[in-house]
Amino acid sequence: MGPQFSIYNKLKKMDMLEVALSDDGYPIEENVATFYSNPNYPIHISGLDTNSFYKCIGKKMCFTAGDYEEYEEFLMYLSYISGFKTAEDLINFNDPAYFKELVNFSRQEGTIGPIVAKKLFHDFRDNFNIAACYFEHCPNGYKHWIHYQNWCAGLYIAQDDGAIMII
Repeated sequence: MGPQFSIYNKLKKMDMLEVALSDDGYPIEENVATFYSNPNYPIHISGLDTNSFYKCIGKKMCFTAGDYEEYEEFLMYLSYISGFKTAEDLINFNDPAYFKELVNFSRQEGTIGPIVAKKLFHDFRDNFNIAACYFEHCPNGYKHWIHYQNWCAGLYIAQDDGAIMII
């Protein structure tokens, strides 16, 4: 099994006194969460406080990206759509580029906060037609087109004071 993504929007920061915790320290209420900042990618969580609990008063959704090999292939295709020969070329490019924050992010754990989600949503939206054509002609294109649409939906939700948590 590959990476799984939990998407939240309209997160409301909670006062610590409002949060009921279980004996193991996790929130009891289903729509309450805290978000982990991957230390290798600290900018990605921008807009959220890692020392706080948040209540999701908006939408919540989840999706998967297939197995890790399929997800890596999807990220490689995003690099191609961005005009790079490899994901490494995109990551090492010193200027802003489409999809860079997603390609250059943990495959296993971390959080994308609302600021980076908004930037990535615009990347996905602006390249929607190009990606549709590209995935129509590449190996496993149907699967990757579904992943692309899932990311569009997830980022649309997360850009509204939300988050995407990779678990």
